Amino acid sequence: MVVHVMGGLLVGTIAVYFIRDNNLSPFIVFWFVFGSAAIIGLFLEFFEFAMSYLPAGVSKFGFISQGLEDTLSDLLSDLIGGILAFSLFQTRRKNYNNK
Repeated sequence: MVVHVMGGLLVGTIAVYFIRDNNLSPFIVFWFVFGSAAIIGLFLEFFEFAMSYLPAGVSKFGFISQGLEDTLSDLLSDLIGGILAFSLFQTRRKNYNNK
């Protein structure tokens, strides 16, 4: 779960990096960061699902599907990481603009 929060934070930070110089409203920045974290998290869940169907030797790497509850908690954790990235960006932006 912590790995997925950190992954969402990383993806959100990269998303913020790509749009940091634009003078976009916080609403648009939020949805861009949130959407980026959601899409990458979804692709990682598809990857995890696909890895669970490979031969048994692959399961030693920890790619064993745990079911719907695991998938939803992973996706929620990715989104929380994205929201954290947006929050950090907004805090830094406000502090920078106040100077």
